[in-house]
Amino acid sequence: MKKNFNYINKTLILTFLFIFISTLLQVMGINIIPKGVPLTMYNIFSIFISYFIVAFIYYKKEKRKINYKKLFGKASVSNVMIGLATGMGIFILQQVTYRIFIPTNTTVGSNVQLLQNMPAIFMILIAVIIAPIVEELFFRGFFYEITDNIKTSVYCINSAFWFSLLHLQNLESPLYAIYNLSVVFMSGFLFAFIYRKTQWIGTNIIAHATANGIAIFLMILFG
Repeated sequence: MKKNFNYINKTLILTFLFIFISTLLQVMGINIIPKGVPLTMYNIFSIFISYFIVAFIYYKKEKRKINYKKLFGKASVSNVMIGLATGMGIFILQQVTYRIFIPTNTTVGSNVQLLQNMPAIFMILIAVIIAPIVEELFFRGFFYEITDNIKTSVYCINSAFWFSLLHLQNLESPLYAIYNLSVVFMSGFLFAFIYRKTQWIGTNIIAHATANGIAIFLMILFG
């Protein structure tokens, strides 16, 4: 019990450190970004950079080296297939959940609205390449690498909780906010579970990229 509490407390501190650093970078960006450079693009990249800053601070403070074998694991064809299947399953889960929560509501998430205002190449770069790599390295890889043999259920729930919390949006539309929080939590739990089972971060990146990629493809194709 004490081990679980210490782990949850550790990830709590790291998550709020991430929120603080990303907010600080975004506030700084308002004053340092030259005119003509989209501030939204800077804000997105500052979020991704914050993940790595938090990890760097943690390893420096703890005076420990990254366990690359534990973090990255080993690739295999079966893990690639698991990643693809999981990604497609998560996309279907998202669509079914949306129909249940919002059968007649056309509310669109603020993250989707942000992507829709970008050129297609940036949508793909951010949602299909950068986000899957950075978020899986942080919420699944990093959060697992710093564990001390805690139960899989504790790791999965904890990872999914912070992952969903940082994707909270559209608070002006409570029904959509609840839907988004629920579906991201379920997705995060599945991502954590397959990472713990396959022991390869590539499985997660492929799954995440597949789920986002299908959504982006349909967004580009049908608006």
